[in-house]
Amino acid sequence: MQAKSTINILLVVRKRANPSFWSPEFRERLSSIGELTLLEDTADWTDETLAARCREFDVILTDWATPTLPVALAHQPGRLRYICHAKGSIRDVVPRRLIEKGIVVSNWGDIPADGVAEGAFALLLTVLTQVIP
Repeated sequence: MQAKSTINILLVVRKRANPSFWSPEFRERLSSIGELTLLEDTADWTDETLAARCREFDVILTDWATPTLPVALAHQPGRLRYICHAKGSIRDVVPRRLIEKGIVVSNWGDIPADGVAEGAFALLLTVLTQVIP
């Protein structure tokens, strides 16, 4: 019987992972899918260093805090097969060339939109209570 291969998952962020989204509970659930590695404090990494680390993983999880992934991954992706973007536009995180070269990319789209809209509305109401007597 052949052993089941482990999916290597990478969460990479410039500074620190947002604990409200990448909570310990969420990370634990991801561990049922594969082995999760968290790379923080990558803001000063060179493209070459980041690309080398990304090539070691099958899946990369990204969000607003993720640095722009190196274009070099399009030509030498290593193990990388899938990028899952969790929040906002992928434009500043995933270079178009990666998609054109066949790396599958998904965007959770408007899943977090309700929470963002509710927060913005609450802030607007707070400001209005200070402006309107």
